Amino acid sequence: MAAAGLTRGAFYRHFASKDELIAEANGSSSERLYSRLQNGIIGKSQAKALENIVSIYLSQAEQQDEQSPCTLAMIGAELSHYDRGVRDVAVSAYDHIVQLIASQLPQQNKKKRLRIASGIVSTMVGAVTLARIAPDAAVAKTILANAKAAVLAAQ
Repeated sequence: MAAAGLTRGAFYRHFASKDELIAEANGSSSERLYSRLQNGIIGKSQAKALENIVSIYLSQAEQQDEQSPCTLAMIGAELSHYDRGVRDVAVSAYDHIVQLIASQLPQQNKKKRLRIASGIVSTMVGAVTLARIAPDAAVAKTILANAKAAVLAAQ
């Protein structure tokens, strides 16, 4: 708020509701994450691009000061309590990541690529969520390593 030169009251008046604020923050964070994922595949083979996407996505579990966390992994369960607009932003973020991953899969059939990509995104979201609540760093690293191995084996 201070960086934008706004007082707390002026900042909150910018949004019609708490849900609108959450949707805007969710969308902004999702765009930054998607940009990082896209940058990770530039000039890479499909296999290396997928590995980079997975590595970048899973790395957010270890980076507490992350600038572009995936809100699906951070507050996904909470998003179900917000209005349709907030949930639509979250689903759109999910769809964008699924499409990006599907574009890096070797299968010829688009429906199959989308199905596999959806499973990959679901696995990554779950792994980041579980790693963040793990009792210690060793357990978190194991969760992330196992998820990465499973995802890369699925291609």
